[in-house]
Amino acid sequence: MPLPTLHCSATNCIHNYYERCTATHIRVSGGDTVNEYKTNCETYRKGKRTNPEDTHSDTWLDPARLEPHVEMADLNTDRAAPQILCDAQNCNYNNNFICRARTVMIRLPRNKRCNCMTFMTGNDTQE
Repeated sequence: MPLPTLHCSATNCIHNYYERCTATHIRVSGGDTVNEYKTNCETYRKGKRTNPEDTHSDTWLDPARLEPHVEMADLNTDRAAPQILCDAQNCNYNNNFICRARTVMIRLPRNKRCNCMTFMTGNDTQE
């Protein structure tokens, strides 16, 4: 299965470059929550990346360091492809701690937690 498209509105995150995530993977916590507002992107780090060539973060994508199953984000398109590791047990997209949604939206609302707005319970998932 291809990695999901990730859109992130946490523009004050060190991994965010024009609403694309430059981390090789992100971790979303949620445990036994039943709604998206109790999820959190644990990879969020406050800071600004102003230039994709800026390598002051050790998570900046270096193709030579990537694991075979992790794709490098293509910053020239709308697609960013970090692997999403998730422990939100009640989310329909969580399959053995890997997110299987095709499109994922991470949002930084006023409560300062980066919520996974794609979190979903029940039968209403993306096909």
